[in-house]
Amino acid sequence: MKIDLHCHSHFSDGSASFEQIILLLTKENIKHFSITDHDYYGGELNAFFLPQNLTYYKGIEISAKDYKTNKKVHLLGYGFDHQHKRLKEYTDHYYNIRKENSKNIINSLIKEGYKIQMEDFNYRLENNLPIYKQHIMVKLVEKGYTERIYGQLYHDFRANGFFEDLKYIDYKEAISLLKDIKAITFLAHPAIYNNWDILPGLVKAGLDGIEAYHKRHNQEDIKLSLEYADKYCLLVSGGSDYHGNYSSLPGHLGVDVPDNYVKNFIKAIKQNDITK
Repeated sequence: MKIDLHCHSHFSDGSASFEQIILLLTKENIKHFSITDHDYYGGELNAFFLPQNLTYYKGIEISAKDYKTNKKVHLLGYGFDHQHKRLKEYTDHYYNIRKENSKNIINSLIKEGYKIQMEDFNYRLENNLPIYKQHIMVKLVEKGYTERIYGQLYHDFRANGFFEDLKYIDYKEAISLLKDIKAITFLAHPAIYNNWDILPGLVKAGLDGIEAYHKRHNQEDIKLSLEYADKYCLLVSGGSDYHGNYSSLPGHLGVDVPDNYVKNFIKAIKQNDITK
């Protein structure tokens, strides 16, 4: 079955609006989906009219880190209590951090002679949307400084320290957050950050599933993910990690996931206390 339980909207670092994503899902005949924006929940989707054959699951992607190995760890949460105080505290905190980080980046670029200013991002600021490095690069493309988002200029900025990673929470704290808000919790794309070694600890902390089917997972990655799923009795999910025009790689919504895994995911969501 073709599903997509991992995609990003303009509420984080994706280029597409909710409406655009819904249209694309309908075009691709995808019936089950979740929008999992980074450290942000755009619950406004609940107010949108969805076609009867399209089922939406509340989602979020939490950015974390394993500070023992210095590896990034991304965790996906589904079907949670979106009104939980701890979730709001977390998302507000990272919104403010990203806003301050963006100001620092833009001020550094101004000092280097780039004609860019915070007012260029008024739409996002006025709508309380976080500013990501992709948005800064898009503005530099519009101003003629580079031809594409992930060109040489982007890599120069990374090398020169303009685009430093934020200080993320430890992955154990991240999974604690997700369990507190009653989320069905998955490890996202384990092969990308080579997170296999922390899986036992994640399971002990309450991990429910693993994202085996991902557009950047090869057959060996999928096989290993499924082996871990069998070993630890984990649910299995899949997603495209769609970012629209803000992706470094071309891609479309949807990945093929065996029906039995999809049915088990839906069953777990229905059994969860928070389903609306």
